[in-house]
Amino acid sequence: ISMIRFFHNIHMRTGFTLIELLITMGLVIVVGTVGFVGLSDYRDRQALASAVNEIVGALRDTQSRSITQAEDLEWGVHFRYTSSSQSGVRGNSATELFKGNPYASSGITRTLALRSSLQFSDLIVDSPGCSPLIDCNAAKEVIFKKLSGYPNAFFSLTIASLKNPARAKRIEISAAGVISIFDVGVVTVSSITPTGA
Repeated sequence: ISMIRFFHNIHMRTGFTLIELLITMGLVIVVGTVGFVGLSDYRDRQALASAVNEIVGALRDTQSRSITQAEDLEWGVHFRYTSSSQSGVRGNSATELFKGNPYASSGITRTLALRSSLQFSDLIVDSPGCSPLIDCNAAKEVIFKKLSGYPNAFFSLTIASLKNPARAKRIEISAAGVISIFDVGVVTVSSITPTGA
């Protein structure tokens, strides 16, 4: 008889109570939320790093073309921001590699679109009245001189996350053609000197 009671008690305790299920579900939800927020933050940082690396690669390629006098022309990179209140487009940013001086759309050799989660923040700040809510066109460019690869002037471009505007990186090109990447306010990733200098 005691053996029957023992197996009966075990059989009765094999299920979960409602409280146990609710606590487990609550823990799973909390852990999932924390994981999702962490993943979103990680993806945002990776998107910014990837965009900066892609733009620095485009700058180096363009600088190299000027140094080697490809097509006997100077080469440059044009950065643009365009928004339209009528179409509801928040704004799009693109990097255009071009040949010739001055910039002309007919000289564009390659266009790189900036991810929609990022923006060229200084293009918006430096253009009075420019915001994602109104029609706006803002641009800046750098042109590299033949043979030396030096830019036409000191150049700086800031790329920021739309989710977290404090997360930003600045690309600078010194008058000597050195390309540097900075976290806003702190020197970080790299400095690259042109091969022809």
